[in-house]
Amino acid sequence: MEQRTGPEMLQHFFTTLDYVHCSIFIDELAIPRFWEMVMSRSLHARMSMMVCLDNTGYYTDQGTDLHVTFVYHSVAIARNIYGFLLLRTIFETGRNNHLKERIRQRVMANLMELSMHQYGNNVVLACFIPSNRPPLFSAILLQCGLQAFSRLHGVQLAQLVQNNNARHVLHRLLQTSMTQNAAAAEAMRLAEQILGVGQGWWTRGDPRAQAIAILRR
Repeated sequence: MEQRTGPEMLQHFFTTLDYVHCSIFIDELAIPRFWEMVMSRSLHARMSMMVCLDNTGYYTDQGTDLHVTFVYHSVAIARNIYGFLLLRTIFETGRNNHLKERIRQRVMANLMELSMHQYGNNVVLACFIPSNRPPLFSAILLQCGLQAFSRLHGVQLAQLVQNNNARHVLHRLLQTSMTQNAAAAEAMRLAEQILGVGQGWWTRGDPRAQAIAILRR
């Protein structure tokens, strides 16, 4: 599946064959070579795994095993130099929304760790801002991300503000709220919290802009 045509061939098989016949790709490829594929330097190997994930679900034993394994290890995958690319692509172009939501829940449960990680921070952003362009941009996902950070304690938020990777995540969330004119209430609440832990200055105007100025330092 490291070949350039590997993902296309897999998709063709899943589209044209009965699932009973396609299950061999899960049993003999995706599960036995799981780590090799999700952390592969080869884009085609990673995309082959994505095809398997997109075309399987919880209605079969094989699909359940593959999805459960992927979701369970999603945090470790997010910390990998190649694994995070696969996760980001799943959020940006993947077709299995149920899988995305299960991964998103895992990311939110490990929000601090992944936001501060050099690769994981990209996955956090992809969870909540898969794209700035319709139809992938979602005000609901942006709102969800802003609320997740707002729920952190002051000490935790202060740690994020002091970390370069996490600052990038917070900056993007607030900036997207302003440019997309979305989730303003949630963004302003988070901005006010950042101003509090970041020893910001209070002036008239949008607190999001003031918080962004702190995050740029």
